[in-house]
Amino acid sequence: MYSDDRLTTEAEQAYKDIFLSLNTCRAYDDFPEDYWDVIVEDDEGIPLPDGDVVRRAYVIITTKHKTMNARSSIETYLMMQHQLLEDNQSACFLIETRAEQSQNVMWRATVGGTKVFNSRIRRLSPDQFCALAAGEQRPVRNK
Repeated sequence: MYSDDRLTTEAEQAYKDIFLSLNTCRAYDDFPEDYWDVIVEDDEGIPLPDGDVVRRAYVIITTKHKTMNARSSIETYLMMQHQLLEDNQSACFLIETRAEQSQNVMWRATVGGTKVFNSRIRRLSPDQFCALAAGEQRPVRNK
């Protein structure tokens, strides 16, 4: 019998493999940091819901935002915020493989008691991510 952790890891790897099959996605293995699962690059731009367009998106794949402990969630958010400072033509996505619904929402976090948000730090369901990475104007729906 498989443990929940092993199934979670296998599911996240399966989604990573699916995402890497898209032309705009590649593994982040080319870089010294190992905290990004996938990077999306599109010279024509990746449109965000607020009308902003970015050239790159740095991606972390997890099962659900709700299952992340508070410390892990804050560390992940701050890492994404730092990445935006390093690369002003980018966005950061947390892909929730078990999202309860199709979503592409701004990630609102609480850091040190202060509510923070950035329109370029987003929580997405896999269908919404695939639509963005594939360059589709309208995202596909969950089946």
